Amino acid sequence: MAQQCPSCGQQLLVQTKTCSYCGVALPQISTFSPVNEPNPQTVMIGQPAMPNPNQPVIINNAQPQQIIYIPLKFSPTPNWRNWSYLVIAVGLLLSVIVSVFNEGSMESGATMFLANSVCCMSICVAAFMDAAYYSMKSDWELSTGQSNTNSKIGMIFDIVFGLVALFFVSVFLFAW
Repeated sequence: MAQQCPSCGQQLLVQTKTCSYCGVALPQISTFSPVNEPNPQTVMIGQPAMPNPNQPVIINNAQPQQIIYIPLKFSPTPNWRNWSYLVIAVGLLLSVIVSVFNEGSMESGATMFLANSVCCMSICVAAFMDAAYYSMKSDWELSTGQSNTNSKIGMIFDIVFGLVALFFVSVFLFAW
């Protein structure tokens, strides 16, 4: 690689620190060749349209992405599950009260059918309320990108259980 002296203009065949004709200090020329270096590319953050696996990707001035943690907790309003617990408690309490106060009376058979009907009806209503809770939870899980399989299974189980309890209510009422 030939070098030219900036002072006298002579062509130097060998790279040296000083000019052999006038003695002036020469600037050092790097042997680095930009032709051999790959061209840097600017890559946008995101999915490329057609990635090329043979081409290196160099990201210039990439900013770290901010991650915001959002706690995922299902808090429905109204909470049908809590209301279903209350319905079961009231139904069982009424069933016990009716069966205790009418024990030994002449109409105890009819009263027991009524007590059993109240108990089964409270279980039926509570199961349908719990199914409503699972329905709301399933919709929420889908909106947050989660799987709603367990909520759907719980909702189906509650509906079937509520229908079975409703069947027993009708059996107790018609047998009375």
